[in-house]
Formats: sequence, C-alpha cells, structure tokens
Amino acid sequence: MSAPETELAGYELLERASGADLPEAGVLSRTLAKGDGVRVTWFGFAAGEELTEHTSSRPALLHFLRGRARLTLGADTIEVGSGDHLRMEAGLRHSVAALEPLEFVLTLLPARPAA
Repeated sequence: MSAPETELAGYELLERASGADLPEAGVLSRTLAKGDGVRVTWFGFAAGEELTEHTSSRPALLHFLRGRARLTLGADTIEVGSGDHLRMEAGLRHSVAALEPLEFVLTLLPARPAA
C-alpha cells in the first residue's frame, strides 16, 4: 500500500529515528522535519560526549529517549534520562554532557516576535 500524498492527507510520516544505532564516538544529528518556524532534530551521543555551553535564539523542547545526561541550564545543573522532557526559553545558556550513550529529540520552536 502506497502512502497518500501529503498535500491531500494533511500529514507527513517522518523517518523513524528512535532506536537508531548510537555512535561509539562523537555526536550524530539528523534533521527530521523543518518548516513553519519549527525544526525537529534527532541527536545521538556516545558516552562522555558533550555539547559545550551555547544559547539559542529560539525556545526549545527536548525529549530524552535513551540514556542519561547532565545538563547545565544557566546556573543550574540537572540530570535527565529516558522519558524526561524539558522546555528551554530562548537565550538560556546551556550544555549537554552524555553520561552514557544518549538519544534525544530537539524541537526548536518559532522565535517570539520582539515586544
């Protein structure tokens, strides 16, 4: 059975990212969807890998699928694991360190218009 045309059906079946092989070294990322000011990206981290402190001009949602991570969020440090969800405001300084092989999905939301 073939998939219906997206324009007519009102949905798009995205490639499955969860369950993909995680890297033995480094960090992998794959854009799953983008449009209308939203970008959805899958990340796979080897244990011990880290994204150093940075900010985003857009608010974000993170959904942790596998593994554990230490997040620095502004002045706070927390640990997250499978099933945890997090919302971050735009401009928040943050970093991600994989305590074990890690898989999560990052959704960047549209930037809020300046007041």
